Amino acid sequence: MTCESPSRRAVLAGFSSAALAAAGLVLATELATRPAAAAVPTVGPVGGPNDDPLVQRAQAVVVVPRRRRRRVCWWRRGRRVCTWR
Repeated sequence: MTCESPSRRAVLAGFSSAALAAAGLVLATELATRPAAAAVPTVGPVGGPNDDPLVQRAQAVVVVPRRRRRRVCWWRRGRRVCTWR
């Protein structure tokens, strides 16, 4: 019995998979050790909501409910026919 030598494609695929796994591991450990920033950014002056020029009155949007479509199948001439209704 002889052992076949690996092809260049197999070697490169194994090398790129290992490099990708190592990069993912480094990135995961870097993100896990970094402290999370929980500061809330302030936009505009601090005060009531009516004092801020960036706050606007919300508009109500009326959306018409759409008809729900369903798939219906039946037999025609020995074959099944399916359409949306």
